[in-house]
Amino acid sequence: MKFALSDLGIVCALGCGKNEVLKNALSASVVGMVKSDSVIKGSQTVLGEVSCSLPEISNSYYDTRCNQLALKAVLEIESCILDAISKYGKDRVGVVIGSSNSGMREFQNEYYLYSRCNNINKPLACHGELGNCADFLREYFKLTAPSYTISTACSSSAKAFASAQNLLKNNVVDAVIVGGADSICNFVVNGFSALGAISTNLTNPMSVNRSGINIGEGAGIFLMTKESASINLLSVGESSDAYHITSPDPSGEGAKLSMLDALKKANLQPSQIDYLNLHGTGTLFNDSMESKAVNSVFGENLKCSSTKAMTGHTLGAAGAIEAGLCYLMMSDLNSTKQLLPHVFDGNLDDKISRISLVDNCEYANVKYVLSNSFAFGGSNASVILEKA
Repeated sequence: MKFALSDLGIVCALGCGKNEVLKNALSASVVGMVKSDSVIKGSQTVLGEVSCSLPEISNSYYDTRCNQLALKAVLEIESCILDAISKYGKDRVGVVIGSSNSGMREFQNEYYLYSRCNNINKPLACHGELGNCADFLREYFKLTAPSYTISTACSSSAKAFASAQNLLKNNVVDAVIVGGADSICNFVVNGFSALGAISTNLTNPMSVNRSGINIGEGAGIFLMTKESASINLLSVGESSDAYHITSPDPSGEGAKLSMLDALKKANLQPSQIDYLNLHGTGTLFNDSMESKAVNSVFGENLKCSSTKAMTGHTLGAAGAIEAGLCYLMMSDLNSTKQLLPHVFDGNLDDKISRISLVDNCEYANVKYVLSNSFAFGGSNASVILEKA
């Protein structure tokens, strides 16, 4: 059963709004990837930062950068959401958001000031609550239908599509505001650094010179309904290999199962997929594992790319933002039918399984695309979109 992706709002290091993000993505822009030596003590990294102005939030309970990013994306499709509320009612429009940080950025800063600087204001625990973003969007539109947050690390907002799909399939709601949002948080960046996963330079997925990830921020928000649209969600494949708390299963079996599950649910053969958006983090183990899994399912000729060198790894928002990039690539805004480029140094690691990476300015008619999101603990999700 397919579900309509009626509209998309998006903000990330590539820009604000559909047109700017698509234009910069197709030109392989790294305009929002900014070097920083102030986040990790004694080390440099690159961050995928949103530079445009964000809307203010007057309620202190919800006043976080994560919610500002989500609101910026939502405002782009607000008229579409309001039409759905008018048509179906406030009790029939749900909210499902994927996030791994929520307002941890603000809570971390508040806690530091309170504990180290004798600030009289106690940290607002609500800012660290994972459900804060979904609650904010529910309150913003005064909705009474189910609203909640999915938090499975880097697969969060990809899995949000599965939850939204289930709400629609089971007639709990008639429309869902679905996607993901996350902001850059020093605590999280340093956590990845402690794992040895942070690159000091621009991330370099699938390269023999790859050395880790860049953290990014942003939001991608869709309105999903049962009605027809030019681009639809066909399926979400999921698996949980539980190989290790942080490292992916080197065999790629969990990733492979996720992709096969998505294909089965969409009633598609591997040969019908026209493009694959890689999780492609630029870490030694993820890229090796993912290339092995992709080659096993699709062979070596399917066009693939990782977009993380242009956006950074947006963690809980990654699944929705990368599905958003696929949506834009498939949309009529992309009149030339250019594929999303794979941005790296060009030095493919010949020790990983062979896959076909998109060069700059490659073009193709695309009907079905698959987008991968893999997370700590082996929480894997693969999303398939269809151009009607």
